[in-house]
Amino acid sequence: MDFFARQDSARHRTALLVVLFVVAVVAIVVLTYLVVTGTLFATQWYKGSPFDPALVGGVTGGVLAIVGGGSVYKIAQLRGGGTTVAQRLGGGLV
Repeated sequence: MDFFARQDSARHRTALLVVLFVVAVVAIVVLTYLVVTGTLFATQWYKGSPFDPALVGGVTGGVLAIVGGGSVYKIAQLRGGGTTVAQRLGGGLV
């Protein structure tokens, strides 16, 4: 396989990973919302509609802030390139 074919394959895999990441984040938002709503209604702390826009927005914003913050933190950690990645995985000079 030549360079350009590998590059094209890598781009397709990257696009698939981005789509899967978005699907995972949406699933986390939905599951977190279900847990929060279930807890609020089970403890009777919340008497409003389970589909209250403020509640949906709060849970979504919280999850996105945590996921986004974690992503920014990890990007900052790995900014050093391949050497940094190898060291974080326990690698060393041979």
